[in-house]
Amino acid sequence: MAFRDATGLPPHQFLTQARMAQAEALLRDGVSVTATAVGYTNPSKFSAAYQRYRGTKPSRCRQT
Repeated sequence: MAFRDATGLPPHQFLTQARMAQAEALLRDGVSVTATAVGYTNPSKFSAAYQRYRGTKPSRCRQT
């Protein structure tokens, strides 16, 4: 409970938001993001999480 009180988020959601922020920063810089670069071991899990978070696939963000 102390973590949630300090951050306003449960640990898993905090970690997911941090990973997505890192992925977005890399994509903005034109870097192709690998799942392991942002803490995922499975590329399809990363892609699905990113799509839930942003509403689009990571590959689409890299193209824009």
